[in-house]
Amino acid sequence: MTFYLRAGVSFVALGLAGMAHAQGVQTGIATQMPDSASSRNGPVGIEDIVVTAQRRSESLQRVPITVSAVTADTVQALGITNTADLSAIAPSFTLQTQIGNATPFIRGVGTQAASPGQENSVAIYVDGVYISAQSASIFALNSIERIEVLKGPQSTLFGRNATGGLIQIITREPSHDTQIEGTVGYGNYQTFNAKLYATTGLSDKVAIDFAGSYSHQGKGWGTNVITGRDANKMPLDLALRSKLLFTPTDTTRITFAADYARIRTPPAFPPERRRAL
Repeated sequence: MTFYLRAGVSFVALGLAGMAHAQGVQTGIATQMPDSASSRNGPVGIEDIVVTAQRRSESLQRVPITVSAVTADTVQALGITNTADLSAIAPSFTLQTQIGNATPFIRGVGTQAASPGQENSVAIYVDGVYISAQSASIFALNSIERIEVLKGPQSTLFGRNATGGLIQIITREPSHDTQIEGTVGYGNYQTFNAKLYATTGLSDKVAIDFAGSYSHQGKGWGTNVITGRDANKMPLDLALRSKLLFTPTDTTRITFAADYARIRTPPAFPPERRRAL
C-alpha cells in the first residue's frame, strides 16, 4: 500500500501579452497559415496550442524545442488514465513500470535502475512541481488541461534530472463559472472507475475546484496456478486534487494546490502463505 501527499503554492505575475493565453488551447496539432490567407478566407485549421515549455506561455509553433503536446480531449480519446499510459502521446517516448516504479525514456535516454531513492533521467513535473521519486511518478490523470513532452536536455530551464527530457503535466485552473463533470464506468473483470470534477467561484477574486478519480478491479485477468488466487489484477487507485485561485489584480494570480494519492497493489502471496514464509 502506498500513500502520497503533495502540496504546492505558485505566484505568477502575468504580463499583458499573456493575459488571454488560455483562449488558444485547442485539441489537435497546431497549424500556421499566412496572415493574408487567414484574412481572405477566415479562420483556417486549428488554433495554436499554447505551451509552457520555456516556463512562459507561448505558441507551440514558436518554441525552439522539440515538444509534443496533447490536450485533454486527445488524452481522453487515446484512453489514457494514468501516467503508465503516457507512451501513447509522443513518438520516441516510452514509460515503463518496474515493481511499482516508473522509468521513462526519451530517445533512448533514461534510467534502467528502479529502487527506493533512485531518480530518473527524464523529469516529471505536475503544475511546475517536480516529482522526484520513481514510485510517486505513477498516478491517475484527472482534471488534465494538457500534457507536454519536451525532448532533449532541459536542465538549463528545469534543473536536475532532465538529461533525456521532461514530461510536464498541467491540470485545469479553477473557474468562477460553476461546473460539474463526472463519469462512471463498469467493465469486465468487475472493473469499476469513476471521475468527478467540480469548480465554482467563492467571490469575484477567488475560485476553487476539486477533482477526484477512483478505479478498482475486482477480479484478475488470470489465475495463479500455484496459489489459486487472481493474477494480473490492477491495483486500487484513488487520486484527489484541489486548487484555490486568488486573483487580487488583473496581472496577479496566486494558486494554492494540494493532491492526495493512494495506490494499493494486491499481495504477491495470500496471508496464510506469508505466515508460512
